[in-house]
Amino acid sequence: MRSTVIKWAESVPDDFRFTFKISKTITHPKELKFAVKDINDFIATVENIGDKKGCLLGQFPPSLKIEKLDKLQDLLDALGEAHIINYKLADSAIITGDRNCIGQVITNLMSNAIKYSPGADEILVSCAIIKENVKICVEDFGFGIPSNYQSKIFERFFRANHDSKQNTFPGLGLGLYISSQIIKKHAGNIEFHSVDNIGSTFCFTLPLQSVM
Repeated sequence: MRSTVIKWAESVPDDFRFTFKISKTITHPKELKFAVKDINDFIATVENIGDKKGCLLGQFPPSLKIEKLDKLQDLLDALGEAHIINYKLADSAIITGDRNCIGQVITNLMSNAIKYSPGADEILVSCAIIKENVKICVEDFGFGIPSNYQSKIFERFFRANHDSKQNTFPGLGLGLYISSQIIKKHAGNIEFHSVDNIGSTFCFTLPLQSVM
């Protein structure tokens, strides 16, 4: 979809402005129980149009009742707060591994980046080939991780305490633990750099010919 949107932008005059219809995966789930990831993916796609963005068109099902107006407001707020995900990708590389598990790691890192940087508007995702490895990084500009918690960040059930911020984001603290185990089973390495109140960068590397 990204390449298609870029082609659209290149095919019209400079003063042309596009109207994008919000995806049904966002506007049509039961009781408007939308996923933040779907919103961020949609906004990331729209951003590829550059300065030729016009407006968003939202079309909701006729079954939507007035009692759900609060959910509609939540959706509008989420659209306004959506993170733009910027990608910097290397040329294609092939590894041997479990596609679903590696995808789970990437999804977890991106979800954490979005969750713990509510005041930021951008997430950076990069992929590079370094010697015999593929290195994937997810960088946010959010809360960061206090230095006294960093040595335990990959422990099972551990969740860093961001003072009052912690209670805003419930969870069992299993995501990073599971991610680290997946990467280890793929003969890879996972690490991070974080500064409290500035942000975090999580990276993992996998051998170009990883063996389960």
